[in-house]
Amino acid sequence: MQADILTIASMGCHPLAVVTAITVQDTSGVDDVLPMDSDWVADQARAVLEDMPVSAFKIGLLGSVENIAAIAEVISDYPDIPLVFDPVLASGRGDELANEDMLDAMRARPDAAVVTSRLSYGDGSFQHSAFHFPGLWQLYIDLFRMSPRLYESRLNGRYPRRLYDAGQPFEIDHPLGAVMLVRAEAIRQAGLFDESFALYCEEIDWCARFKEAGWRNYCAPAAHVIHHGARSTSQVKAESFVKLWTARYRLHTKHPHFAPLWLARRMVLAGMRRKMRGASEERQAACRRIIDVWNSK
Repeated sequence: MQADILTIASMGCHPLAVVTAITVQDTSGVDDVLPMDSDWVADQARAVLEDMPVSAFKIGLLGSVENIAAIAEVISDYPDIPLVFDPVLASGRGDELANEDMLDAMRARPDAAVVTSRLSYGDGSFQHSAFHFPGLWQLYIDLFRMSPRLYESRLNGRYPRRLYDAGQPFEIDHPLGAVMLVRAEAIRQAGLFDESFALYCEEIDWCARFKEAGWRNYCAPAAHVIHHGARSTSQVKAESFVKLWTARYRLHTKHPHFAPLWLARRMVLAGMRRKMRGASEERQAACRRIIDVWNSK
């Protein structure tokens, strides 16, 4: 960003910066990237656009799929302003800021809307990155105590570990939203994220819409990304719990072919009442809010 600012200023222009990601870097390369929250990105952009006239947009490192969607929405309001699109795929040292294995999988499959990677937790252990669309079994396993073996099974939407270990791209229903490489043409056809989803399930809905439009989604396990999961949501557990099940209600009402809504509703109501037994007041209040959502018509 500093280089862009200096270059633009040297040409007699006044640069207005919007931070999309924070990097840990020195003069030789980038060691880590932390994407900014997409709402902050959009708010930054709208603040400067409403304050000063802008003659051109220049886009560099975007940081996340959510930021891509936020930026696309902002600039769509300014169709007459020229756009310079320079996505930063690597640092000057060659550090990847977009994984080449994912790009290769996308290029080799013209029908691919989304490509995701293999994931590991921060401690190096395996994390599932690809899933089948959620059905009744996944709801049941989430709501009621089951054998641990079922959590890793097809019934819980998981793809077998052997597919990841083989290292070859395989078709999926949807990825975990942590890593997504998305084809622009598919976005233009199916649209952006549905903003009625808050925090959860928006990637599932997006991938369902891509598939309904004739696209396919893939996992490229040769690409490997470390995912420090739940670092934000774990700080607000009760609210995150409510948002999760509210988003799931929205998902099942929007895509009724995932599971019969009447049966999904009965399962969720029974599961929430079960979770309230002996729970803290905060947890009980969260369950009651979820029951109210799922009881709505």
